[in-house]
Amino acid sequence: MTRRKRWIIAVVVLLGLPLALAGAVWWALATNQLGRLIEHGFHDRLHGYARIGQVEFVSSTEVVVHGVTISQERGGPAAAIVDRVVVSGPVLTGHIDTLTLESVHLLLNARNLRFLHGLILTENSYPAAPPYRPLRLVISGEAQIDGRPRLTGIRADIAALGPAVSGTATCQLNGNALEVAIATDTVAGERFYRIGLPKGLIEVRPLCDDLAALGLVKRVADDSWPWIPPLVDVGGSVVVADNPAQHFTGDLKLAWNGGGATAALILDRERLKLDRIHLKDEAMGRLDGSLAINLVENLVDVTASSWHPGPRIALPTRIPVDAILAVMPQATMHLAPLPSGWSIKAELSGTGQATITWKPDTPLLVEGKVVPLSLLQPFLPGEVNLAAGRALTLRVVVDDDIREFIAEVEQMRVLYRGWAFGTVDGKVTLRPKGADWESEALLTGVGTLRWAGNGAQSTLAVDLPAVEALLVRLKGPTSLPDLRGGLVFSTTLHPDGEVFGGTLTAAKLTGLELPDMLRQFDADTHGEWTWRSNRLSTHLLGQVHRGELRLPNTWLALAPRRPIFNATLEIAGGVLRSEEILVRATDEQGEPLPDGYSAGLRGYFSATDLRGAVKGVIDHCDLAWSSTLMPIPDGKVHGECAVTFTAALEKDGIASIEGFFLPLDADFTLGANLRASGIKGTVKFALERPKP
Repeated sequence: MTRRKRWIIAVVVLLGLPLALAGAVWWALATNQLGRLIEHGFHDRLHGYARIGQVEFVSSTEVVVHGVTISQERGGPAAAIVDRVVVSGPVLTGHIDTLTLESVHLLLNARNLRFLHGLILTENSYPAAPPYRPLRLVISGEAQIDGRPRLTGIRADIAALGPAVSGTATCQLNGNALEVAIATDTVAGERFYRIGLPKGLIEVRPLCDDLAALGLVKRVADDSWPWIPPLVDVGGSVVVADNPAQHFTGDLKLAWNGGGATAALILDRERLKLDRIHLKDEAMGRLDGSLAINLVENLVDVTASSWHPGPRIALPTRIPVDAILAVMPQATMHLAPLPSGWSIKAELSGTGQATITWKPDTPLLVEGKVVPLSLLQPFLPGEVNLAAGRALTLRVVVDDDIREFIAEVEQMRVLYRGWAFGTVDGKVTLRPKGADWESEALLTGVGTLRWAGNGAQSTLAVDLPAVEALLVRLKGPTSLPDLRGGLVFSTTLHPDGEVFGGTLTAAKLTGLELPDMLRQFDADTHGEWTWRSNRLSTHLLGQVHRGELRLPNTWLALAPRRPIFNATLEIAGGVLRSEEILVRATDEQGEPLPDGYSAGLRGYFSATDLRGAVKGVIDHCDLAWSSTLMPIPDGKVHGECAVTFTAALEKDGIASIEGFFLPLDADFTLGANLRASGIKGTVKFALERPKP
């Protein structure tokens, strides 16, 4: 080869290689071969599909990629579109300083979100190897959810150094300004993304609807929205997401019209939990505690160290909320969705315990232990005042009015119209019966009291094995006698202002005693009674079966002939008065004896000083029996007579007695030497007990 030919070959090579290289580059750009290479690399690495419209080399430090579309299947619907990607830096050496994504369009639905989330997880599985080079990421664009623009005007500027990122972003969320600051924390090799919200207004319902459409949470029931603020300011909140973005924690600061809250956040796909809540709302009330929401079943649990419901919480007006919370400030509430609203179960604790269960259109149920009886005051009839005691167990069913009240009480004290009753233990039951009420008190060591009716008319039934057990617990404006024994009766009650009246039926006195005056008194009685101004007036009819009246040095039998009686009595200021007491002897069947005695009495007796006076008329009087009223020394009297008398009573018995008697076959024996029989006519007598 000649020297000239060698120079020609050298010139061709020197000129042809650049032309060939330029031609190859031109062919690669014209046919988007670099784009095809990027598409294959994307699929091989991330198992998704990317379509590149065009790659443009602007310079050795800048490459522009046009029309990037990312989808789950080849040729399938797009999950993300980027109009223009600008790569800046020494790209020929494989390094990038700045990556700018212009006009990003995220086309989100539940399927696309799962796909894009999978791309992130897959990319994170290829950690970059140190030494790390700083990278700046600039993004602009929008995000759509099911075809509706939700995040618009996105502007993000993020700095990355290997897996560590930091930066800020602004956008419009449903038309409201939102500012986000993001930073990466690494703990024990795990990456966490700290997302701060320096500024943000959120329309809660559209956001929750979007999250539900994306399959992140369950859709919130329509009837829950009236309880949720429509617009919330989240400025100042911080949320921390773990690397796979499946779990979130943080500190929330929320404000809305009429209220606000702070809380510690825990959120994943199955639950939302807010700890250290401090919430105050003009309508809903206030709460210090925690909140947990089961996002799968839409269940809500609230634990409160202190709380107070607001006017929007439609509890029955009879519930004394302030008084309850004063003694049981802690609460745990369980809420479950129903077709017509929510069911609520609240467990209160403190010095006592109570469980409140409520569902829409059903009565409220209260069950408790060791509950102060004062909390039950609103559930009772107006003039009944529970002054002391506690309910060891309690069950109350109430809506606008009480439906059932059952309590096992301890140390109960009741006030009613100037009277105080207590303290007692036992079981109290109260239930409505139509427009009336039924109540029962089984009082330990006292007896049973049953009441039925209403404020205008009612019936009281009393069964007292030992009436003294009731009287010792009953204090009022009138002194009560030291009466002992069994008492069973039923009476109607007819209040009329300050006046009480009623009809007494089926009253039975068993073993009744008045110390030093009356003992072992058994009787059946019925009649009418009226109580006004501390004065008891009665008209009683009945029969005496047994009993003895104390006389000096002896006791007088009151029922040798089973007398029936018809008496008008009045008790006031501890004094018993009667204008008429009619008594008549009966046979074993209780029928009046034609030849038996009959008597009419009137007088008074003071239970305070045991003094009094009695006037009376007795027909067919048994002289032997009557002589025991004022014993005659060394004398005996037999037979019958008619007698009128006036007797003066003192503490020790009958002080004196005088009157007239008409003998009916009477005999007298006075000492050893005088005996008289067949006495006729009228005899005046006067007897007086010797003074000590």
